[in-house]
Amino acid sequence: MAVYFTYSTHLMVKAMSEAEIEFPSTKEECMKKAGNIMVQVDFDKYRPLCEIIANLAPDYFSNKEAFFSAWVCANIKAATNVESNKTN
Repeated sequence: MAVYFTYSTHLMVKAMSEAEIEFPSTKEECMKKAGNIMVQVDFDKYRPLCEIIANLAPDYFSNKEAFFSAWVCANIKAATNVESNKTN
């Protein structure tokens, strides 16, 4: 049975709050505010918040909903790539 790390959304919201990121905002502004904040993304893996933001598709977020939609899409894309690599 697969075990999934399901705490990532809470930790992402917490990191965004710590960085004091407000919207509307550009990707560049978000990355600057993110600084060196680390986010736990798996049981034993951490990534810098600025790196997570850098991987999001749009360069502008009109609100939190737009930001988190982009984040979810990036996670789905990454998970799809991992699964397709397992089958190849």
